[in-house]
Amino acid sequence: VSSHQLAEIEQVCDQVTIVAKGELVESGTIDEIRTRSGAKEEVIVTVTDAPNAAAVLQAAGFAVSPRPQPDEIAVNVDPSYAAAITKALADSGRYLHGLRVERATLEDAFLQLTGGPPPPPSPGGPIQLSPEGN
Repeated sequence: VSSHQLAEIEQVCDQVTIVAKGELVESGTIDEIRTRSGAKEEVIVTVTDAPNAAAVLQAAGFAVSPRPQPDEIAVNVDPSYAAAITKALADSGRYLHGLRVERATLEDAFLQLTGGPPPPPSPGGPIQLSPEGN
């Protein structure tokens, strides 16, 4: 399969090869490519007073960043730290309404590896993503 629709490739392929500008960039399982690309996962916390909750998490040593939604905070840690995030907030008297993990997508990995968005499709040169063992 050869496609520039990375979200669709992510749904149907087990392994991919990324070719950009005629050069092999990366090859492997989607999880391997995500890991090697440095594309990150984030823990998204939903809490009533996001600015104060963010300050609590920063004081506890977590790297946080704002989200477009005013009641959400992105915590830039491995998802295995979810319990520590919950505990830090609870210890300060703040209780979260939700916690979810946002995984890096194949497109996130592609952008990290190539430094840019996929080019528009053309008859002679789409981004090559090839399933191997799908």
